[in-house]
Amino acid sequence: MKQCPTCKATYKGQNICHRCKSDFTPLLVIEKEASYCLEKAKSLIKECKYDKALDEINKSFFLLKTQEAAALKTYVLAQQGEFEKVFSILETNQIQVAPHLNVDANKN
Repeated sequence: MKQCPTCKATYKGQNICHRCKSDFTPLLVIEKEASYCLEKAKSLIKECKYDKALDEINKSFFLLKTQEAAALKTYVLAQQGEFEKVFSILETNQIQVAPHLNVDANKN
């Protein structure tokens, strides 16, 4: 989390917003669970357990849509030969392709 979802104040690592006093605890729990699922997925990928890894990635993505989760999902799907699903993810901009190069994934 980079900023308070209520007042947009910069997040300073506390459970309560310094400006509006919103409680971040539920959001932090969700972020932690999503991160745990991704770490579990990475371990499963190393073991070539792609189906189980995909389950963990999907759990993470459901909780918190991140570029890392989308990238891992495309990797696992590519390993499984599910290229149409990979293209679908890229077409719907769930993942940025080389964002530092300012590349549009939808251009031919």
